Amino acid sequence: MNHNPLYSHPRLTGFRQLIDRNAQEWPGQTTFRFRRSGEIVNITYMQFKREAEALAAYFKLQGFHRSRIAVLGENSYEWLLTYFAAVLSDNSVVPIDKALSDEDMAQFLVFSETELLVYADAYTDAAWKLAEGETVKMVLPMEAFSTILAGGGSITAETDESEICSIIFTSGTTKSPKGVILSQKALMTDAVGACQNVYMAGLSC
Repeated sequence: MNHNPLYSHPRLTGFRQLIDRNAQEWPGQTTFRFRRSGEIVNITYMQFKREAEALAAYFKLQGFHRSRIAVLGENSYEWLLTYFAAVLSDNSVVPIDKALSDEDMAQFLVFSETELLVYADAYTDAAWKLAEGETVKMVLPMEAFSTILAGGGSITAETDESEICSIIFTSGTTKSPKGVILSQKALMTDAVGACQNVYMAGLSC
């Protein structure tokens, strides 16, 4: 049996380490590329760090600390920005499957004790229905991000990499869905492990 060595990669254990390292090593390189209004948008490592910190600072300014922040929407840069900003501001992020019924969404928000719901424009009606729930204190449209990010801001919140940073609900194939609790350390262990097993020529991981 052949035992191929793993590719070398720094032992990262938290989101702060990840964005700081990438912004320092490859500040001007593109990390995300997507189409918006027919135009190609490139986001650099440094820009992502600044925008994640600006949104995290906004969450903190709104009084959310060690709270649950749910995100509802399609796969997008804003969705990912919400995920990182929630963790960087010492909150936990709760991704909500957009294909769920309004009833299931409401149940998950109550179960996770979500206080802030961030949503994409296509889910405005669902978001405002969910805002009537017993735990949600505020809803935030992703359309507002451009104004929030333009204001800048940084954050130095301390986070415990072993504490809850995300609650992901299972598909519930056999029974009702359950919330799976994840920490930064668990997520980063998977990410680093993936980078150690795949060689990407000319790319940073």
